[in-house]
This record gives sequence, C-alpha cells and structure tokens, in this order.
Amino acid sequence: TALDLMATRPTPTPKPLRQHAAVIVVALSIVVILGAFVAGTNAGMIYNTFPLMDGGFTPPDMFDLNPWWRNGLENVATIQFNHRWAAILTALAVLWLWRRSGDLPQAQQRAAAMLATVAVLQAVLGVATLLSIVWIPLAAAHQAMALVLFLAAVWTLWTFRGHDPAP
Repeated sequence: TALDLMATRPTPTPKPLRQHAAVIVVALSIVVILGAFVAGTNAGMIYNTFPLMDGGFTPPDMFDLNPWWRNGLENVATIQFNHRWAAILTALAVLWLWRRSGDLPQAQQRAAAMLATVAVLQAVLGVATLLSIVWIPLAAAHQAMALVLFLAAVWTLWTFRGHDPAP
C-alpha cells in the first residue's frame, strides 16, 4: 500500500518472472526464520568454516537427536546447515532473477539489480559473521541487512507485478 501511494507501478512483467519474485519473498521468509534459530541456539559458534562444515558438506553430528525431527529444532549442527544452504539457494535464485530481468523495462531491471546487490552483501556478511565466530557487530549487521534484503524483495515483487488495470 505504501509503495502504491509513493510511486506508479510500471507495466507488469511476464507471469513466470512475477512468480519467481514471489518465490524469492517466500524463500527469504524461510531463511530469516532459520536464521532466528541460528541466533537463538548460538549455532554460529560451531563449524566456523565455509563452504564446508568441518571438512564435509554435512556436519558429522547432523542427525544425532532422536526422534529425528528434533534435529531441525534443537541440533545446532542441523540448524546451521539448514540456514546456510537455504540462504545459498535463495541467493542463487535472486541472482537468477537478476539475470532473467535483462530484457525488462528499466524500473524492473533496477529493482532486480538492487535485490541482487543486497543479496550478495548479505551473503558476504553471513560468511564473515560465521568466520569471525559471531563477532557481534558483524552479526548485528547481518541481522539488519536481512531486513533490508526482505524489503528489497518486496519492492522487486511490487515492481514486477505492475499496475492493475482499472475496472
């Protein structure tokens, strides 16, 4: 609503690109929730290597808890793995959207480029936070950038949806 009051929407993008932008907003919501689990369990204090976790793709203690479903909620290794790889996949989806936006009008290209830039900065902050063993200024910047990234994704989706024709 605020965006509608502040600016005029451009022409809508093709439906597949609108859907791609919507998936990114949902994926970012999931990544932020997974990040809250990382912060809440201090999962960033272990496996402070990247991209591998202690030399492997998966940490050795990823499925130590029983019943198995508790691992995603309580096992810090699983929690960090989930956040890490959900974030990487989401960042790749953002970069793919940016790549696909090359033939769109300038307003949509600008939105996708801004989203891609913020996603790369957020990924760099996330890796730096992990490698620093959660230095609080970096961790706080990573959390603040998550909000900026989410807002950029909402703006991109709004821009891609375009204006609604008058009835």
